[in-house]
Amino acid sequence: EGRIKSRQWQAEDGSTKYITEIQAIDFTFLTTKKESEANKENKVDEQTKNATFNPENNGLPENDLPSQLSN
Repeated sequence: EGRIKSRQWQAEDGSTKYITEIQAIDFTFLTTKKESEANKENKVDEQTKNATFNPENNGLPENDLPSQLSN
């Protein structure tokens, strides 16, 4: 719960500057920092585990080049 506040001012160079702020009065974290960090580690482990690498083509598809360059 909160509000949005917009304001403007003149900068030293004469230009008009604008800012919009979100002012939170009440909020709830959906996960703790510890849970969030654990999820990041699990995702990296899954990506590494599922990744395959073919050294013959550097892990790229065979026809990764545009058609005019592949001839």
